[in-house]
Parts: sequence; C-alpha cells; structure tokens
Amino acid sequence: MIKISWKLRGLGKLGKKEIEHIDTIEKDGRLYYCYKVLRTKKLASAIIQNSIDDIGRIKEETREVNLNGDDKRFWLGRLVDINDGKKNDSTSLNPEFFAERFELNDDYFKQASCFI
Repeated sequence: MIKISWKLRGLGKLGKKEIEHIDTIEKDGRLYYCYKVLRTKKLASAIIQNSIDDIGRIKEETREVNLNGDDKRFWLGRLVDINDGKKNDSTSLNPEFFAERFELNDDYFKQASCFI
C-alpha cells in the first residue's frame, strides 16, 4: 500500500515522490486524479529502468482513486460507482486495537507518546 499525504495548495507525496495535484476527473463512474511528479528521474534509475528519455523531464500522471481505500474506518458497505448516489456509513476504528492501521500516521505516534 502506498501512503499518500497532502500538504498545502495541492502539494504532497505519493510514496517517495513529491507531487502536485492538477485535476480530479470522473469517467464512467470512476474517480481519477491527475498529478505532476515534481522530482525528475535520476540518471542511475533511468539507466536501470531503460527510460533514458525521461531524464530531466517532469511528468504528468493519472491514477485511479480507490473509493474503498480508507482503512482507518469500519465501512458498512463498499462503493463501486460514484454516480449511484449510495450513502456508505462508517465508524472510526480504535487505534489501541487496530495499531497496524495507524502505524504510518506520524500524528498518531506523537499523540501516543504523550500518554506514555
């Protein structure tokens, strides 16, 4: 699973890549977001991946949003299509019992260390 974190003004990280959010698109009931990778490909990785043409280029990519990707909540159903108008109720998970779901969240560890 790749962690996606957003900063101000559409800037964020997707895994280890710094990205800038460009647009959100709906197509055939699916949700996609377009983003620009702000760091160019390095010479060594470009040679290994046989993508020498990408050296020094900032790329735009599109990725599908996983509608059921929020695993820090207990969802009563699954979303398949954003146009079906269905409501999906949820409840939060207790971090004490589901610590593995919260281990990538830096804020959780800062709060948890205050209580120890």
